Order: sequence, then C-alpha cells, then structure tokens
Amino acid sequence: MMAVTTVKAELGGTVIDCLVYVLLNRKIYDRTSLFLMSTTVALFCLITSHLALDVDRAFRAFTSNIGTPNYPKDYFNILSGAEALAKNSAYVTITLIADAFLTFRCWAAFGQNYLVIIIPSALYIGNLATACWALVTFKEAEDPTTGVVVVAEVISRVKYMYITTLCLNLYCSLAIATRIWFVQRQSTGTSGHLLRNTMTIITESAALYSVFLIILITSAALENPLMYAVLNPMPSIIGFVSA
Repeated sequence: MMAVTTVKAELGGTVIDCLVYVLLNRKIYDRTSLFLMSTTVALFCLITSHLALDVDRAFRAFTSNIGTPNYPKDYFNILSGAEALAKNSAYVTITLIADAFLTFRCWAAFGQNYLVIIIPSALYIGNLATACWALVTFKEAEDPTTGVVVVAEVISRVKYMYITTLCLNLYCSLAIATRIWFVQRQSTGTSGHLLRNTMTIITESAALYSVFLIILITSAALENPLMYAVLNPMPSIIGFVSA
C-alpha cells in the first residue's frame, strides 16, 4: 500500500479542492436573500482566494526549485511563510463566517429565540479562540535555525478548532432539522415523508462536513499527513454545504 506523505497529501488535497470548488460555483447564484447573498459572496471570495493560494503553493513547491532534492517536502513544511499564513488565515475566516451563519439560521428557525443559541454561541467563542491560538502557533512553533514550523505542535492545537466547529455544526443542524420536522408535523399531522425530508436536510447540511471534520480530527490526533489532503478542500466543502 502506498504510504501517505505530506507532499502527496498536499497535492492530492489541492486537486480535490479544485473539484469541490467547481461544484460550489454551480450553486452560488441560487439565493435571493440580501443577508444570505452577502455571506455567500464573502465565502465565494475567500474560497476563491484559498484555491488560488493552493494552486500557487503547488506550483512553487514543484517548479521553483526542481534541482533541490526533497524541495516540495521542505516547502510544504514551512507553515510560517506568507503564502501558508494567507491560506490558513483564509480557511479560519471561512470557517468562522460559515459557523456564524449557521448559528444565525438556528436562531431564525426558532423564532429568534436567543436561548436556543447559547450552546452554539459558546462553541463559536471557543472556535474563535482556538483558531487564533492555532494561527499564532505557526510563528511560535517555528524553529529559529531553519524557519520550519514544528508541525506536531501546530497539529496538537488546530484539532481543538476542528472539534469545536464539529460540535457547533452538529448541534445547529440537528436543531434546525428537528424544528422543521416538528413544525411540519403539526401542520400536516403526518410524519413519514416529513421524517425523510428532515433526514435529507441533516445529510445535506451536516453529514458531509462532519465526516471531513472527523477525518481531520482523527488524522490530526494521529499526526498523520492525510490531514493535509482533507484540509485543502475544506473551504470549498464549507462553501458547498453553506451555499
């Protein structure tokens, strides 16, 4: 079985990012709400920037120093460079915008009841804190002699951001789906096809994103380079689920 390395994971993740981005682009113009459109446009711009940085880093890694042995591996390990910092900052911002919008959807679904979003709001604050903590790590964990970030140190922190956003997404998605199911059941008095519709909503809004987050958390905990193959397309997946 072919071993998964950081270089292979980074390149594979970039390819997946491109594929998911194409799917996202097909959905981007289907909304009319001003607030939703503003959120969608912001996500679209950030996801486009993230994809451009992904492609740029791939070209830099594989074409800028062809004669240097193992240069792609060394390049991808430098997480404190300008391109890497910009890419990771874009990912963090995309995650925070999407989580904030999902919390807003949950609040709106329950008739603007603030009690319903106490838990996701607390999770969001935790997500914001851990995201900032992870970004700061890129500089703090840098080896002063080589300029290379100690990847294990970064991974040990970013996994907490993945955990908080996973919990927030599961809570809000299940809450919204339950609310829709309950309201529709009261209106029609039936539950069979409504339950199926509710399950579809849960699947579309939470399952795909949650699966990728679980893979991220697991691979980060195991310090497996597979996390990079999943991490690169995450912004496009977030946009695809949120759009």
